[in-house]
Formats: sequence, structure tokens, C-alpha cells
Amino acid sequence: MSNEQIIEQRNKIREAFLNQTVRSKVVEFNGMQAEIRQPSVAEILNTQVSEEGAKQDVMLDIIINRCYVPGTDVKIFEEGDKTALKELPFNSAFSTLLEAINELIDAEKAEEEAVKK
Repeated sequence: MSNEQIIEQRNKIREAFLNQTVRSKVVEFNGMQAEIRQPSVAEILNTQVSEEGAKQDVMLDIIINRCYVPGTDVKIFEEGDKTALKELPFNSAFSTLLEAINELIDAEKAEEEAVKK
């Protein structure tokens, strides 16, 4: 392979990687719908490198920053909701929210598994 071909291939790979779209999923709990959008790389990296107390806040930040009124750019939660979110009972509604976030984080893995079947 020539250097030009290598550079062309590199540019195509880079372009495909950097032009990914954010995935989302609409979930329902308590009769209401919310659109959960895929977290950014920065949000996930912050979760990985934070100390335990900060990690909890980062997860709440992901919830606050990734839950929208479906089909809009209107966030459901505000920064001031962090304390209230911490006080919620850990029930199926909260579990559904966390599962949706985890599913979106693992979206490519799920796609690969679907292709294999």
C-alpha cells in the first residue's frame, strides 16, 4: 500500500470515527416518556477517573444532562434537582433510566451482537 493510500484510508477512518451521531432511546416510567441521549466520551471518562464521592455526582450529572422531553432540546432535570435525585427511592423507574443509559453506552456492542445473529 502506498503512502497516499494509507493517508487516504486513515482520513476515511478518522472521518467515520469523528462523525458519529448521538444515539437516543425513549423510555417510559410512571406513564410519562423521556428521551435519554448517549453520554459523551468526556462524561464517561470523568466517571472512570473520579473518586467514589465525585463518581456519584458525575452519574447524576449524566442523568441531568442526558434526559430530554422527547424530540426536543429541553432537559427534564436541572442542576438544582441533584439533591432530589439522590433522595429518590431506587425503584423500577430509576432502574429503567440507568438501564437506558447503560444500553446507549453499549450501543455498538448491541449492534455487533445483532449483526452476528
